[in-house]
Amino acid sequence: LKIIRAKMVSAGKVSSHVNSLRYQTINEALGAIKELKVLGREQLFIDKYRNNAQLYAKSETLCQLSPSV
Repeated sequence: LKIIRAKMVSAGKVSSHVNSLRYQTINEALGAIKELKVLGREQLFIDKYRNNAQLYAKSETLCQLSPSV
């Protein structure tokens, strides 16, 4: 039970941190949309967001598996 609780706490911290990174990436992209378009760097931010979204989904899944622990 202690191991599961520790993993869930860790997953919660990861989830919170990665969610912040997702929003930071969106804000950076929106703030620099003209430059991104001109330089053709849209994919860089798409990839960065996708990676953070996948990490967020994994950690949230772990947190949701056992909410009563």
